[in-house]
Amino acid sequence: MKRGVARALWALTLASACACALDKGGLLDVDAAGDDGLSGDDGIVVYETSPDEGGSTSDSAEDISLDETGPDVMADAMPEAGAGADAPVEARADAHADASVDAPVEAHVDAKVSDAPTDAPSDSTVGPPTDAVAPPDAPPDVVGPADAPSEAPASPIVWDGGPIVDPQFYNDNWVSFCVALVACGEMPGVSACVALLPQPYSPDALIPTPDIVYAVNNAAPDCRQVGRALGGGEACPSTTPDGCNGNSLVTCRWGFTMTVDCGDPGMVCSNGNGNAGCGFGDCSASQEGEAYCVGPNYLVTCTNGRYEPTLDCQTFGGMCVGPPGTAQCRGTGGTTCGGGGSCVGTSIVECMGSLLGSFDCSQLYDPNFACFIDDAGAPACAGGQSCDPSAATDTCGRQLTSVRFCNGGLDDTFDCTGNGYSGCDAGKCYP
Repeated sequence: MKRGVARALWALTLASACACALDKGGLLDVDAAGDDGLSGDDGIVVYETSPDEGGSTSDSAEDISLDETGPDVMADAMPEAGAGADAPVEARADAHADASVDAPVEAHVDAKVSDAPTDAPSDSTVGPPTDAVAPPDAPPDVVGPADAPSEAPASPIVWDGGPIVDPQFYNDNWVSFCVALVACGEMPGVSACVALLPQPYSPDALIPTPDIVYAVNNAAPDCRQVGRALGGGEACPSTTPDGCNGNSLVTCRWGFTMTVDCGDPGMVCSNGNGNAGCGFGDCSASQEGEAYCVGPNYLVTCTNGRYEPTLDCQTFGGMCVGPPGTAQCRGTGGTTCGGGGSCVGTSIVECMGSLLGSFDCSQLYDPNFACFIDDAGAPACAGGQSCDPSAATDTCGRQLTSVRFCNGGLDDTFDCTGNGYSGCDAGKCYP
């Protein structure tokens, strides 16, 4: 009964508004009225005042959705019956607006067209959709920018736990190796080749490996066999990047192809970041410059994406100690120390982990070798300082049976005919 009365009063108000509007030249716009004659498909009734009455067409009363508010709400919001048709349009609009303020909050909010969702379909009625989803109580997880740095985990060291070959620096073996390379056209001169004999702390102390050195010496003076022992021997630019072929390192660093089986010294071949070589696998960028122990004696450093052999601590009588990332060689000398290396007699003495470590050049290189300070101010093993291998010219002896060359700063001679070569010509032994 109450609902019926509310509808009747609502219809009466509309009729009064229409009569007044027509009388004053106003306009009642009911777009696409529905079956009940009160609301269109969107359930919205729009009241407009005439511009002649001093208001703009945009100064409309509250837009009401009958479907959403219902007659019960509207009955409570209607003005007194006496306000009827004689009241001005503006007064009735104000009364209606005031009544809407007193209406329940939910009905008032739902009734306002301006509160409709902006992305609602055009044929939907104003008000909350039946399938509306309440906003989450907590904001979504914050996601950092795509280029935000993230620390990669440490890459594992690749080592099978087997023995790692100690570097060998025997001078006689190295000289024979160089004489064979020069005789077969792999290197330009014996002096220049001998100068490549690595120092004990050289990362390339195992390149070439002792196995390659022995294989070449055993193959000489047969140059075809020397090439096979080298794993190639073909001329190539020394600037050619090193690369891995399976577990073998293929390098042109000396101006000819040499294939090094990294498994021989107990290592693996990995590419790093354009830094291929024998070592203990690749490391991540976050580890760059960090040092680690491999076994009790080997110190390795993450260099250009690869665990590169740095030093066999046992060479100096020490061992590898320290946590991963900050490992170091530690000497066994009882005296604490600090600073760089120095020469003591025939030995290189280094401060390693605050304790002394030493390397005797006369025992591990040649009885004629001793410790000298090189041009860079670092201690090095050498035969002397009477000649410069970088400027020396190799020559043949008077009998053309031997070659003379600069061996680590000391003039030296190699007997060609006594080692299976036919003789000496143009400063080199020949097959």
